[in-house]
Amino acid sequence: KTDSDDEPHFVTIYAEALVHPNEAEPLVIDPPKVDVSQFGEKVRRKAFFRIINKSEKAYSIKEIGNGRLSFDLDLPSKIGPQDTVMAKISVRKDKVDTEFAESITFEINDDLSTHYTVPVRRFLRKGKRSGK
Repeated sequence: KTDSDDEPHFVTIYAEALVHPNEAEPLVIDPPKVDVSQFGEKVRRKAFFRIINKSEKAYSIKEIGNGRLSFDLDLPSKIGPQDTVMAKISVRKDKVDTEFAESITFEINDDLSTHYTVPVRRFLRKGKRSGK
């Protein structure tokens, strides 16, 4: 029943459940989360992730919503059909001694302007552990 009519209305909904919804998207991010953590004295500033195009179309890639404070991003501007490109995260020199959890969001030029968000985190554990 609705407020506008006393007659009952019936609706049938047909749906297909996707176990892995990301498989329906044209691009795959590997790994889906980027970790630039440092566990020791050796400074770790760089990490990479792959963008894999499973489709038969080429896409342009554009970062949106740049709220990054702790790292720089080298993101390819294009990806060809059935191609893989690498993106690079570089922790800024003034942020090497800090922990953070931020993200990157980019879009491609498909019909839906699909957005992809990649979390980037950094834990910092310096110093040597005692064996005693």
